[in-house]
Order: sequence, then structure tokens, then C-alpha cells
Amino acid sequence: MKIEFLSLEDYCRVGLRPTTVFGSDAFLRLNQPRAESVVCAVADNRIGIAFGLKNDTLCSPWSAPYMALSVTSDISLQEVMSFGTLLRNELSETDGYKLVTPPTVYGDLESAFFEGFRRPTDIVITDTSFHVDLKEAIGTEKWNRNSRRNLKRAVDAGLQLVRADSPDTCYRLIAIHHHHHNYEMAMTEKAVIETAAIVPADFWMVVNGDGEACAGAYCFKVRDDIVQVINSGDTETGRENGAMTFMAYALISYYRHQLLEEENQSNAILDYGPTSVQGVQNEGLFRFKTGFGGIVTPKFTLISHQSHTGLQSK
Repeated sequence: MKIEFLSLEDYCRVGLRPTTVFGSDAFLRLNQPRAESVVCAVADNRIGIAFGLKNDTLCSPWSAPYMALSVTSDISLQEVMSFGTLLRNELSETDGYKLVTPPTVYGDLESAFFEGFRRPTDIVITDTSFHVDLKEAIGTEKWNRNSRRNLKRAVDAGLQLVRADSPDTCYRLIAIHHHHHNYEMAMTEKAVIETAAIVPADFWMVVNGDGEACAGAYCFKVRDDIVQVINSGDTETGRENGAMTFMAYALISYYRHQLLEEENQSNAILDYGPTSVQGVQNEGLFRFKTGFGGIVTPKFTLISHQSHTGLQSK
């Protein structure tokens, strides 16, 4: 296996298949300016990865929820792991590295690369992520009592899921929610709108009987069989009426119909995202996602000792 380092444009010309939309040519080009430079590595025109340099650390991803590889359809896990090992040997150990895998439910490719790239001195942080197996998500049988009660309250209040009038309306509702809870928005409004122009995206609002917006969410279709809830939030009125629980129910129902029935994606999932950051659990989010039957799987962050800033393994 021979590794070549390419410019982003040459990397895109190789024509490999990205494992998710976050490794697509359009997404990488869009986010190229968000790194000081982009470093792409390809082995035998069969497997590749792009890193963004930020603060003396090579990051994959540098502007996405998790890393993505680009591969041929017949690549083996052993080849992927070997690529990770050889690439780490080719890179300078004077640099820092940061990798974030998708949740393990996405499959084994990134996990194999991660294990090949990993060194004993690296810090590895485990975070929790939730998803819904759409073929199993029928009704509320797997929901807990509190979530079923919230859903009934929402239905009694006449809540409905509708398309947002515009992406910015949805984004701003969520941004206000985050501000009130002292959360940071991972993406700016401009970045969300630019990304939605190149990846399949849905912007949703939950409204009451008077048409008042109670909650919002935006989702990206990151793979043919996976839709990811990128961000969501509610208003005070929404919290009183169980809007977030209703939105979970409505999104599960919508994407179950779309992915399973219309597109025949028999293993489709709705990725509802992480509940912890750098190993620190948000107990409220954990309870919320557990409540509507979410399935927890790990995602991993590797930080090399050169870019270690006080984090500890979890």
C-alpha cells in the first residue's frame, strides 16, 4: 500500500465514494476555508481521507460532526486499518491529531481506520449518541411513561409538524432556545444555509392550533439510509405542551415512511445525535432520548498527546 498526499482538488478527482455526505467533494470544498490548510491522503486510489489543519492540529473532521472516509466499493476492513497505521507512520509525530468517529451504528470503516491510526499515547474519549431503528419504531411501545404522557399532552394541544417557512426562521428559534440554556450553536446561520444548499436538508417547525411556532429542528440526509437531526430546540410554550417529544414522534414517523416505504432502505435509521461532549454527559438529553426509545451507541474522539490540552480519557 502506497500513500500519496494530494491537494483537495486532486483528491476530489480520484473519484472515491464518501462514506457520508461529510466526505463529499462539495462538502469538503465548502469547508476548505474553515481550515488553515487541507491535507488529503490516498492509498492506491482505493481509500482516502481529508484533514483540516487548525491550531497546529490535523483534524478529521474540522467542520462536521464526525470524520468520513472515501473508498472503493470492495475495500476490506483490514485494508482500512492498514491505511490508518501506514498514514500515521507517514505523518509527523511533531503534529497534533484529532479524529472523531461517527457513532458505531454507522458501520465499521471509520472504526477500523481509527484503530489503525491510534497510538498507545493517544487520549481516547467516549461519547454517547442516540439513534432510532426506523423499521422497529412503530408506535410508542418502547417509550417510557413520561414521554407517552408528554406526547398525549402535545396531541391534546393540537400540535402539528410542518415545514419551516424558511431555514432562517427555524435556525433562529433554535438559537434562542440555545441562548436561554447557555448552549453554543455549533454552526452559524450562514453555515447552515450554505450546507443545506449542497446536502439534502429538511427544516421543520412544530406549531400549535393558532399557528404559533413551538419547536424547530433541521435534519441532513447524511447517507442513503441515515437522516441526522443536526439541531433542535423549543420555546417556553413548546416546553409546556411537550413539543420536543411530539417532534421526535413526528420525525420518526415521517422518515420511517420516506426511507423505508418510499426508498426501500430496510436498515434506515434516524440519528438523533450525541448526549455528551468530551465525555461529559448531559443527563437531561440522555433521559429525553432514552424516553422515546432511542438506542445508545458510542462515538470516539482521538487526541494525540501533542494536542492534549488537559482532557482525560473517559
